[in-house]
Amino acid sequence: DTLVGPYLLLDGKKKRTYLMAFLDDASRILVHGEFFLEENSQNLQTVLKKALLKRGIPKKIFCDNGRVYSSLHLRLICASLGVILSHARPYSPASKGKIERMFRTIRMQFLESLDLSEIHSLEELNAAFLSYAESTYNLRPHSSLDGQSPMERYLKDKDRFRYVVSAESLEQVFLHEAMRKVKKDATIALLNQVYEVPQSLIGQSVTVRFNPEDSSVVYVNVGEP
Repeated sequence: DTLVGPYLLLDGKKKRTYLMAFLDDASRILVHGEFFLEENSQNLQTVLKKALLKRGIPKKIFCDNGRVYSSLHLRLICASLGVILSHARPYSPASKGKIERMFRTIRMQFLESLDLSEIHSLEELNAAFLSYAESTYNLRPHSSLDGQSPMERYLKDKDRFRYVVSAESLEQVFLHEAMRKVKKDATIALLNQVYEVPQSLIGQSVTVRFNPEDSSVVYVNVGEP
């Protein structure tokens, strides 16, 4: 889910921040969370990728029913990983009670004690939050866990975890896809850039797989995905 965060003064302008985070239902561990200047699908995928690398692949992801959490690409990612993706019912805040409780704790323990005059970038805000999440939130006894901390409860299931094979293999799962027709000069246009492809592909439709945050490399396949 997403928590509306504080304003940061960046380049002389106040900009709203948004915390996108995943909570483990069983252990209440804060799997991963990160502040951004926008709540969008790409930022959600960034958080999800880091969450998977840190703490493994879940059986199911339960999230808000907003547009950001219902994208086709997110559904494809979950399908590739064998993860069930489900959504909260509209206007049903009780179904998200656990993560809403976590957000309330984050506001009380982290945001209210934060000196924003000392935060000069999004990177500094995220560094402070990461320290709080791993050194405070995940290690403090939780009222619903019989005195255990989220980390202690999480580690009790360690023999059942399904981890990511490698960061490289996960990157492939998160690649976006687009169809392009190869022009007469053996090029395709993508991400406001022009890429050369083999002359033999001129006039053909190709499937292009790419990372929207890194335009240095794209992967081209002939025909349908």
